[in-house]
This record gives sequence, C-alpha cells and structure tokens, in this order.
Amino acid sequence: MALLFYLNYIEKIMVKYLYRLVLVLFFTLTFSEDVTSYSKLPKIGSNELKMYWDGEKLLKPQLPIEFSDLYKEGPLLLSFWFLGCGPCVAEMKHLSKFNEKYKDTGFKVVSINTDKQSKGRIKSFVKKKKYSFDMLFDQEGKNGVIKKLGGVSCPYTVLVNTDGTIYSKHIGYERGEEIALEKEINELIKYNKSLAIDSSSDLKNNKEEQKVEKNFSSNLEIVKKQPKLAEPISSDSKTE
Repeated sequence: MALLFYLNYIEKIMVKYLYRLVLVLFFTLTFSEDVTSYSKLPKIGSNELKMYWDGEKLLKPQLPIEFSDLYKEGPLLLSFWFLGCGPCVAEMKHLSKFNEKYKDTGFKVVSINTDKQSKGRIKSFVKKKKYSFDMLFDQEGKNGVIKKLGGVSCPYTVLVNTDGTIYSKHIGYERGEEIALEKEINELIKYNKSLAIDSSSDLKNNKEEQKVEKNFSSNLEIVKKQPKLAEPISSDSKTE
C-alpha cells in the first residue's frame, strides 16, 4: 500500500514538472528573437541598375551597380519613385535628412527611379533638389527590381539587412509617417549591429578552432619524426 502511494506521488511530481517544462519551451520558442526570420533578397543582376546621382553631382556616364555592394557596409533603405509621384517627392525630403543623420552608423538610403523615359527631366529635377543619397535608374522601369521585391506602386520602401535579407516593406506615404519610419530605421540599425557582433564572434571562434587544429597537426608531425624506441628483448629470445 505504501509503495503504491509512493509511486502515485512520484507520478504527480513528474507530470507537474513536465507541464512546466512544456510551458518554458513554448514561451521560449514563441518569444525568442532567434525565431525571427527574414526572407532573402531575390537575385538582382549587375546590369539592372545604373547610378546617375551620387549624392553630390550627376554622373556621366552612368555607373552600373552591383546590388550586393549597396548593403555590404551597413543596413539599407531602398526607395522606389517616379517623376509624377507627389507622395514620393514629399517622402524623399525626409529620406535625405535620415541619410545624413544616420550615415555614421553605416545606414544609407538609395533611391531607384522607375521611369523608362524623361531621363533628362529627372536629372534636372534631382540636380535642383540636391538629395544627399545615391540615385539609380532601373533599366526595366516598373517591371524591374521593384517588381522582384513585390512592389506594385510608388512610393515603395524596402529596408534591407547587411546579410542580404529583407527587414520590412512599406507601400505609400502620408504626411507624418516619417516619424514611424525613423523609429523603424533605428530598430534596423540596432538589429544590424547585433548581426555584426554575431559575425565577429563566429569569425573569432573559427580562428581559434583553426589555431587548435594547426597546433594539433604540428604536434602530430613532431611525434611522427621522433626516433622509434628499441623494443625490449624478451627473455624467450635470449640465447642461453
């Protein structure tokens, strides 16, 4: 009887702690930052974009851009626009300020124009506005990079991480939305700082592992080169 009571007691304790363990695992997986995953950028060729404004002056000739270079040194805000888009122009004045304000963090804004015609008018407009960020032409217009990134209208904003993933996307602009956008830019910068720390830590660990492997290999070679010790003569082999 006592044994049965003891077994029942043990069973209750195990069920209780198992329940707690399941709860801990559930909340850990639900709220852990590590669960957050971002989709990878689509493949964008080096012939699709050309820079015509470098934040200071018009470029002649236009420079072809390797897309991955845009986010290599810091997080990126891509802004798609066209010349007749009023909300685009209204938003870009704020983007120009953000580009200047956060440039020391590695963050930058890059604007991509989706017009396939009126290039002369666009250049004159940009030269007059003197935006602080780089500006590119999409060779395929509205059927180019913006379409690959899921955009169907302008303004269209895409925030990009340094690991080549998409942090967030936004369609349109209304007055006052720049406040929430700036807050998100700060979150983007903070997140990418953590990415840099993780990458640095992984690199350090890899170097330490390589050092250990190298030392092991060196010691193994030394052991191999050591002269073999003479084997002791057994008593059976001694001559009488």
